[in-house]
Amino acid sequence: MTNLSTLLKKSRELHRQQIEIEHQIAELDRQMLAAEAPPKTRKRGTKDPRDIGDAIRAVVKLLCDATEPLPPREIATRLGIEPGLASQRLHRAVKLGLVERTGNARYRATNDIKHVLQGR
Repeated sequence: MTNLSTLLKKSRELHRQQIEIEHQIAELDRQMLAAEAPPKTRKRGTKDPRDIGDAIRAVVKLLCDATEPLPPREIATRLGIEPGLASQRLHRAVKLGLVERTGNARYRATNDIKHVLQGR
């Protein structure tokens, strides 16, 4: 007959092995899910400031052609888009240094970008 101490040791060892196997199964499950998942798409934003896209380019061109700084609602109206979308595009253009916000919540193209677009 086996003594209690030996049985407890064996129980702990089997329990440790069970936990290790459960961890291995969980890791395999994660790997299988990752293999089945569609590839992650790139964020819509871009790291390259030269690749601004047509949407931002339209905002910048509009502001270059404007005779004075414009509020986001006016930009949205002229582009035929929702004001929230215009604000997002303006924010992106500001981050890229193509547009600047004036003190009265209006936006204008930076002088640098105006010179580039005018071919100076």
